[in-house]
Amino acid sequence: MSHGSNAPTFLLTKETQPFTEGWQSEAAFDKWLVSEDGLERLQAATHIEIDPESISQQESVGGFSADIVAEDTEGKRVVIENQRGKTDHDHLGKLLTYADGLAAGAGGCHLVWIAENIRGEHRAALDWLNNQTGDDVNFFGLEIKLLKVMRREGQPQEGVGLLPEFKVVSRPNDWVRESKKIEGKLSPKQEKQRAFWSKVVEKNSLFQDRSLPKGHYFEKYAGHSGCTWNLDFLQGEIRVNLTLQKQDREHNKFIFDHIKQHHQAEVEAAFGAQLQWDRKDDVNRSMIVYTQDVAGEGWNEDKWDDFVDWLDVHINKLKDALDAPLQEAVDALKNEF
Repeated sequence: MSHGSNAPTFLLTKETQPFTEGWQSEAAFDKWLVSEDGLERLQAATHIEIDPESISQQESVGGFSADIVAEDTEGKRVVIENQRGKTDHDHLGKLLTYADGLAAGAGGCHLVWIAENIRGEHRAALDWLNNQTGDDVNFFGLEIKLLKVMRREGQPQEGVGLLPEFKVVSRPNDWVRESKKIEGKLSPKQEKQRAFWSKVVEKNSLFQDRSLPKGHYFEKYAGHSGCTWNLDFLQGEIRVNLTLQKQDREHNKFIFDHIKQHHQAEVEAAFGAQLQWDRKDDVNRSMIVYTQDVAGEGWNEDKWDDFVDWLDVHINKLKDALDAPLQEAVDALKNEF
């Protein structure tokens, strides 16, 4: 059904939902939190950029099993403790134990406490700890809310999805300002990634007009708003992909579904291999991906020429295979919405 200029205007409302509407257990919440969507939302709330490859769950720290342990892109440890319902003294004690065990090494640590409700006395305790500790130990208190987003065209209402949302109730003094000061600085890992990308642009004409990124991915406008060609460089694997990340989730899913339903066989035949069709129902974006396992050799500079050649060949093959189907899907989107 077409939604042209006469399409109705939708009004959005949000209703808070119980934790169990989105996650049946803390383990299920942990799994979501380390997903792409969860990490993006956590980073937006805390300004901590977590290295996805460093994540481990239920790791022993100071005699306790921490829900999530990771490192940020500067190598500082990140410990996340999650709790359903209201915060309690037991979890506060765990955070203090983690701080004592981690503060001496790895350049310090970030300790993140996530709960549905952080009691006033626990918020005050986190604030006090941030005032007492130095820059090497940082405490964060986050409340997690699950909102049901409703789309209304008269009556009845139609649900369009669940939206997790973090509310920061405690963080180090001046944290946002200080984190912005160091955004322009590169960690040793980012310097290594940028050195790799400099070799890529020497080889690949598609990305030569782009500024070098400071992270693990490199994107290039694919000729349509919200659509990008992407290269990924990780220690364990390298990838090429088309990412659909328009602001409207329905538009991304429409384009993805159109290409997959009408052109999957011909795209894979032209590319020369089976692709990963990752619709990502739980997040805004969708991706069409091809991956090469590099057996943990990502940081081995002796292998970089081979990796650069592989990325060059396969991003061009992917672009050649998807250019026409992508154009067709975008045209169909304009006619449908």
